[in-house]
Amino acid sequence: SLQIGHREDTSGIQATIESLPESRKNLMTCISCADYPVPISWLPSMLNSTEDLVKSDLQALADRRLLTISDVEGSISVSPGTALLRTAARKVGRIDVEHFHRAFAERLESSPLGQGAYGFLHLAAHFEQLGWYRRLAKSHLSAIHILQVSGVPWETDREYERGLEWFARPDAERRDSGVRHVHRFYVKRYLDSLWSRNLYARARRLLHDTYISRGAPVPMSFSPKYVRGALDIDGPQFARRLLRVLEVSRLSPAHELRLLMGLEDALVSFQEADR
Repeated sequence: SLQIGHREDTSGIQATIESLPESRKNLMTCISCADYPVPISWLPSMLNSTEDLVKSDLQALADRRLLTISDVEGSISVSPGTALLRTAARKVGRIDVEHFHRAFAERLESSPLGQGAYGFLHLAAHFEQLGWYRRLAKSHLSAIHILQVSGVPWETDREYERGLEWFARPDAERRDSGVRHVHRFYVKRYLDSLWSRNLYARARRLLHDTYISRGAPVPMSFSPKYVRGALDIDGPQFARRLLRVLEVSRLSPAHELRLLMGLEDALVSFQEADR
């Protein structure tokens, strides 16, 4: 039977993996492309190998404590023994890692492992490596929705921030012209999440970091949230100056944005009178 191993001594990891036979190096590279335990049954087709050879290589790697074997919901699965092993293994295989990310994405989409919040996050990680930004957004936002419904705000916030980082990359827009709209959608959803928890100051910082600090104007539709955050952080005088700069009076009296800004104006006036 396969042995379960852990590697604590991380010195010479790169050299250790480099010294492996070619099939074992490729096997280590393959499983390192997934941030989750990989079912062993997936590996022969991914590596264009035989089941017997893969099992032999797995046994040899387990004997050297380079990987971990575990039973995940009845499926025997494998992963690198440590995070450092995972990082090192991604650099040594002869097969292009894009091949593995594509194969993992296809497997996950047809497997129960690709469902639920963490399944969608695993899919998103592969799509991000492949530069498939539209499919990345679909999977990632599905994961975020499940996390929000499950009531885990710190994980939800972490994923919103990760998504904003992904879709702000210059190479993302070069690959897909729709990325800018996706990025703005992430900002809107994250703002709504923060506001639903009365975290106005954090919402203001989000807008400042996303737009102002980069020399870009805050989109008018986000203005009420920016003013509320400014009121919380900087006080009514600064918020009043913002209201003057935004000039929402040019909008029709029935415009929803003007009505929202009217509420912010009333809150600013209340705090001004209280001082």
